[in-house]
Amino acid sequence: MSGVFQRAYGKTNDTVVEILNYALTLEHLEAAFYKKANEAASSLIPTEPARGAIKLIGAHEAAHVKLLEGTIKSMNATPVSAPAFDFTAGGAFPNVFSDYTTFLAVAQAFEDTGVRAYKGRAGEITGGGDLLEAALNIHSVEARHAAH
Repeated sequence: MSGVFQRAYGKTNDTVVEILNYALTLEHLEAAFYKKANEAASSLIPTEPARGAIKLIGAHEAAHVKLLEGTIKSMNATPVSAPAFDFTAGGAFPNVFSDYTTFLAVAQAFEDTGVRAYKGRAGEITGGGDLLEAALNIHSVEARHAAH
């Protein structure tokens, strides 16, 4: 599936890799956030339908990481590593993984950021094709997460 990103119409591989690493950094953030939430699920997420939804969203984000890493490697480039994240925002949200309302607010901010990031960088993928289609597919998944 990573080959879907290999063709970058009208852009050099360097530019495409920069765009993909930009997206990968965001996906690392989201994947790490939901992984941590799912580890705290029984104490954080109050009901089973919500737990299942958060688990599914986390799986989507992990899949996005895998897809982007594979794509970047297939272009003979190096994917960015996952940085360390402070989900409390320097202490502004100390209860992000213990208070469901705070968790949902932060999750909404991350998902909205993802929607905007994919939309914002899509214009740099000229000529359409597989690369643009794949990016827009991830964009629509991020939008569904935000809506959820």
